[in-house]
Amino acid sequence: GLNDPFAYRSKLTLRDTYTSSLRWTPLREYSLAGGLAPLKTFTIMNTFDQSYQTNEDLGAQYQTQSRTLPNVVLQMDEMEKFFAAGRFLAGVNLKLKYSLSDSQVVNVEEKQDEAYGGDLRFVLANYFDTTLSYNEQTLRRTDTRVSAPLENYLRRDMAAQTSFNIKRVRFTPKFTYIYDMRTQVGDTLINEVKEIVPSLNIRADFNMPFGLKLPFIDKRYLVSNRVVWNTNLSYSKRSSFAVAENRDLIDINTNFDYEVSKNIRVTVSGAFQYFDHKFIKEESYTAYTLGTLLTIQF
Repeated sequence: GLNDPFAYRSKLTLRDTYTSSLRWTPLREYSLAGGLAPLKTFTIMNTFDQSYQTNEDLGAQYQTQSRTLPNVVLQMDEMEKFFAAGRFLAGVNLKLKYSLSDSQVVNVEEKQDEAYGGDLRFVLANYFDTTLSYNEQTLRRTDTRVSAPLENYLRRDMAAQTSFNIKRVRFTPKFTYIYDMRTQVGDTLINEVKEIVPSLNIRADFNMPFGLKLPFIDKRYLVSNRVVWNTNLSYSKRSSFAVAENRDLIDINTNFDYEVSKNIRVTVSGAFQYFDHKFIKEESYTAYTLGTLLTIQF
């Protein structure tokens, strides 16, 4: 018990955390019109986090500190008005973000995580709902006792996507590029990967209500007859100086959902994968699945 003269404390954790958030639209109340109207939507959002922690484990004590500042997002809407491009552009939204996080075990190790990027969204010709994005993240770990790098990590990804309808079907083609690089002690390169992923999503969602007449019953029952058909097609090509990271992957999956009424639903799904390893042919494979599901609710 606590009064036992031979009792001692084995673990202790003390933690203090301070958090603050900000959202500011500095020009919202100004009378700006025409090409300057988008400035009224300019918004700054920022969060701040600071924490201190003391740990004690079987008499050994160490301290950790972490801080995230800045963690800022800048956003502006209706930017097509800047260029009087309302005839072929609409809903232009720009979002820029930057964050810097620093954490350390005092007098032992320090880790710094920096990330920034941006998203641009717009509707082109009142038809193509488009998104362009870029993100980059850098991670650095350092042994503060000898001022030597422990690990460096860099990731970049870029994506372009658009969506449009052809009658009742919505098509969403997308292209993604990814770059990963990691080094360890002594700046030794241990991994560098480049990957491109073109893909296409096809979705149909429509109703065709009609009546169902049962034999020998002079009454027609209405059914919803809703169809939701979602299909994804993608091709991933990955290359690296590491043998295990060189491969191509074709991935196709589809899901056909047929709602007869609110109580009865039939789902048919299927998937196909083709994995082609460039150097280790034993790792290559072809896989496919097919499934059905009948749901009856009362």
